[in-house]
Formats: sequence, C-alpha cells, structure tokens
Amino acid sequence: MVLKIRQYVHPVLLAVFIAVVLISGSGFFRELSADTEETYKSLKIFSDVIEILEKNYVEPVDTKELIQKAIQGMVHGLDPHSTYLLPEDYELLQDDTKGEFSGIGIVINMDKGLLTVVSPIEGTPAHQVGIKAGDIIFKVDGKPTNEMTISEAVKAIKGPIGTTVKLTIVRKDTPKPIDFTVTRNVIPVESVRNIMLKPGYGYVRIYNFTEKTTVDLQDALKRIESEEPKLQGLVVDLRDNPGGLLPEAIGVTDLFLDDGIILSIKGRLEEHNQVYKAQKNEMERKYPIIVLINGGSASAAEIVAGALQDHKRAVVIGTTSFGK
Repeated sequence: MVLKIRQYVHPVLLAVFIAVVLISGSGFFRELSADTEETYKSLKIFSDVIEILEKNYVEPVDTKELIQKAIQGMVHGLDPHSTYLLPEDYELLQDDTKGEFSGIGIVINMDKGLLTVVSPIEGTPAHQVGIKAGDIIFKVDGKPTNEMTISEAVKAIKGPIGTTVKLTIVRKDTPKPIDFTVTRNVIPVESVRNIMLKPGYGYVRIYNFTEKTTVDLQDALKRIESEEPKLQGLVVDLRDNPGGLLPEAIGVTDLFLDDGIILSIKGRLEEHNQVYKAQKNEMERKYPIIVLINGGSASAAEIVAGALQDHKRAVVIGTTSFGK
C-alpha cells in the first residue's frame, strides 16, 4: 500500500521564517534568486496586506492571529487532510490518543469546507443521541461552522463534563437540519474488544488506533487463540474506526503478516520516503480473516484493511470507506 506523505507544519519554525521576511524587508528580498521572483512578489503582497489591515481596518487587529489564520488557510488549501497545528491544538490531538478525554465522542474532519463527522465512538453521548458517520455539522451552539477552523470547532464541541452542546446537523436524504443537544462526558479511549462468536470463530472490534492498540490486540488474540477448539476463523471489525496513530496501524497489520511491505510512504523528497515491512511473528496465524469496514472507517483503519487485502490475508467486506 502506497501513501503520499502529508506533513504537519511546525508553528515555531514557520512563524520565525515569516518574522524574518517581514522584518528584513527589501534587503532580504534582493538576495533572492531570479527563480524565486514570484515568491518574492507574493510575500510582498502578503506583508502589504497585513500593513493595510493594521492601519485601516475598522477595528484593531491582532497581527499574530492574522498570520496564523493565513497559514492555516494556506496549508489546508493543499488538501483536506493537511493541517497547521498550534501547540495547544497539538495537545488536544495527543489527548485523543491517550486514556480518556472529556467531550461528546465524535471524530470530525473538514471535508471540502464542511465540518463532517467521520464517526461517532460507540457508547458515547454522540452515539447515543443518534449522530452518524457522514453527518455535516452545520452549527455548534448556533454558530455556523463554515466560519471555524477544525481546531476552533473541536474547542467549541469539547467542554466540561455535564455541560451540553447543541449541534445542528445536515444529513443526506433528510430535508431539514436536525438539532441534537448532547451532554458532554468522560470519553474512554477503549481500543479493542473481543468475543467468541461460536466455538472456533473469534471476533475483535478495533475502535481506534491509540498508544496501546497493538498491545491490546495481542492480548485479545492470546485469549481467542487459547480457546478450544482451535481457532478456525477471525472477524476484525473496523467499522466506524476513525483511525489514529500510524505506528499502531503498522503494528496491528504486522500481527497477521510474516513478510512483505505493509506500507510505503512516498514524498516529493527522497528523504521523506519510508517503507514499513512485516516481521515474522512468534505465533503462526494462518486462519482465514474477514475485515469489516464502512463509511466511518478512515485513515489508519483503511491502511490496515488495504494492507491485509493487498497481501490476500483477509477478505474485506462492507461499504465504501471514508477515504482519508
């Protein structure tokens, strides 16, 4: 499976670069080669616009905030999944891959300018009130989301435990927007569950890819594989799995493969290219596998399903995945 690389831009480095450009002025620009003349012109326009806004806008403006929003627009304009993260936004992202966090239990994504639910997390307040994968969040507490960045939307939806948030949802095949009032709660990041469907046939549900997903799946497989009679087939359920950490997706896939390429990442620069290969497992697993996916299966979940299918290690069943 081949993945084109997309990078988060480090806010400190980019802010320093812009500061140098703005402060150095024409002396800096004169040193640019002829090949970067167009870049010079664009940056000059950018600095001129900031200066005009600082002097003439009807209200005082925060220059730092203007630059940050410009960067966010620039990076997001590359594709729907590239994002510029401020330090506090990065902390929020880290929280979502750890033990638990407060919120309503949905994973969201900005898709073509629309704030879209990738999937609700099973058993959470959002799931309980009926929010579905593919729903478009039109408003949060009455505020239109088309005026928000993804980070601003996350902050608006999250909040103290016990408080409520009203989401106005636009749903396909539903003529009018639907209002959902959801009470925030602790959202446990439970990664893996397992049961025996019947003797010899196991089932594992992977909800997301957090820091412990590979270890949790190893434990689940040990329990299933120790049952009698011997395991004859396994269902791996990735439905409504919004993804998560890439190393965990690689680790999960590696549990079912003994060799071959799991994922190759190809960037514009050769130094960004990476290849992840399967390693031989201590436990030989040759039983048939079925992987379940749906429209809420995204990102890391799609990597796992795609890699197992490419290696003919599993049959993938379901509806078209999210495509992230």
